[in-house]
Amino acid sequence: PLSSSYASGRLLLTSSSPLTSHILSHPTHQLRTPTTSDVTENLAVTYAKRLKVLEREEGVTEVFERILGKQCIEDLKSGSFLPSLSNFGSKFKSYFPYYTSHCPACSSSRTFLGSKKSEEIESSRKEIYWCEGCGGIEGFERFNGVKRIGKERKGRCGEYSMAVWKILREIGKEVRWVVDWDDHVWVEVWEDGDWWHFDPCEGIVGQKLLYEGWGKKPSTVVSFRVPSNDTDVGDSLVEDITMDYTSDSKEEVAKRRKSENLEDAMEKAREILRGESMT
Repeated sequence: PLSSSYASGRLLLTSSSPLTSHILSHPTHQLRTPTTSDVTENLAVTYAKRLKVLEREEGVTEVFERILGKQCIEDLKSGSFLPSLSNFGSKFKSYFPYYTSHCPACSSSRTFLGSKKSEEIESSRKEIYWCEGCGGIEGFERFNGVKRIGKERKGRCGEYSMAVWKILREIGKEVRWVVDWDDHVWVEVWEDGDWWHFDPCEGIVGQKLLYEGWGKKPSTVVSFRVPSNDTDVGDSLVEDITMDYTSDSKEEVAKRRKSENLEDAMEKAREILRGESMT
């Protein structure tokens, strides 16, 4: 079935697993490569569009109140916010575990084979994993609908940052979505005159250099937020905030940065967030 899915174009494969090698053994099978000519622009536009869709979803907080407890959300509204956010983060992490590459049946490592088009309306794609121990195949739906994420309680930084972004928006907080081009996503929330880092996967607040401890050397970190009113149309809707997340110098960041047209890409994302364009 996986071979036929690949042959029909419904499955995209990586090139690093034995099963992939088997599927590709037929001479007519070739790995598909991305056709996007400008990865930077594609990323910026994709995240801006997704944020506009997230803004329209309603009734998210009620879903998470049923899971985390109403008081946990109420504390964010009326308590001392930053300590309440830290408590919320700890509870969120315990109820919404990070989806890992280990098999739940035998604990062996699983290999990512690729992605296929999902049959779920609220899912952007379905990732396929193969267990090297028991040989089991599992699909991991990458849901975009926040209420569905709450129901499934399965995700990674993309799903969980969207959920927290929406919860904080619904309770009246100014919040922005932060994307590390090197594959991580979190949020920042405006409090006490500053943007506070909050990573729901880690349950951590206010540690912007956290990722350097992981060994990451960020080259491009961009924030996205929706306008708070009709006159909120400035450049701050999309900002390059890389220097907030590194102790390196601007010169060191510039050496490793590949996003040469970042300013143009960010302006296209701003146009989308302003409602001037959806292309």
